[in-house]
Amino acid sequence: MDATRGDYEMLAGEWRGEYSSAALGRRGAIEFKLVAGENKASGDVIMVPQMSGRPYERRYNGDGTQTYYGDGRTDSHMLTIFFVRAFSGAIEGMLDRYWDPDRNCNAMTVFRGTLTGRTIAGTFRTTWECGAGEATGEWKVTRTVKEGL
Repeated sequence: MDATRGDYEMLAGEWRGEYSSAALGRRGAIEFKLVAGENKASGDVIMVPQMSGRPYERRYNGDGTQTYYGDGRTDSHMLTIFFVRAFSGAIEGMLDRYWDPDRNCNAMTVFRGTLTGRTIAGTFRTTWECGAGEATGEWKVTRTVKEGL
C-alpha cells in the first residue's frame, strides 16, 4: 500500500460493507482491515449471483481446475483485495485476478473511493481476459473498528 502516515491514520481499522452491479447482476459483502503500523491492507469480497441468496462457491475438480456454483454445494468463494494507493482521503486499488464463472474466463476489478467520516464509497470497473467487455458498479464500507498507529 502506498500512502502517507496521515492517510494510514485516516484508513486504519476494520471496514465492512457491500457492493452491487446491475450490469453484472451481482452483489456481495466487502471486508478489509488496515493494521496499525503496517504499510499494507488486506480483505475479502464475497460474490453473490443475481437472484440468489447464496454466494458463488467453488469445487476443485480432479484435474486441478475449479468449478463455481451458486447453489451451496461447496465452500464460499472469497476474492482477495489488494490496495494500491491512498491519498488525501481517496483510495484506489484492485482485486487479485479471479475466475468469473459466468463468463468462463479470468477477470480483473479496479476500484476507487472517497473517505467521508466513517464511510468510504466509490465505484468499480471489471474487465475480462476473454474480451467480454466491461461492467461497472458501486461499493460502500463503514469503519467498524478504528485502530491507532
